[in-house]
Amino acid sequence: MDLELIDYEGALERLGDDPEFLEELLGEMIIQLDSDLPNLEMAIANEDFDALHRLAHGLKGASANLNLTRFTFLFKELEQQGKVQQLDGANELYSQVKDSIGELREYVRNL
Repeated sequence: MDLELIDYEGALERLGDDPEFLEELLGEMIIQLDSDLPNLEMAIANEDFDALHRLAHGLKGASANLNLTRFTFLFKELEQQGKVQQLDGANELYSQVKDSIGELREYVRNL
């Protein structure tokens, strides 16, 4: 996947050009992802399509608000899988989310 992790300039513009506030919100997003990831994994494992749809929808919105391009795409795909009750590729998408969280942590550390 070649999607950029974040549209930093777009996120900064959205937040009134306040880099400290963006850094704070990105830190909060990491906390939210860490909290929701086990539930997302469980929803996939248990084929709980409603939970998958709900969790992915919320994370997609939070990601979009911060211009987290890759997460927005991944959660949109997972949301759709919950909606149509099909898990083709869900484990791979979940794996990409986990990998991207590590990348986001590193990105925030380097801000």
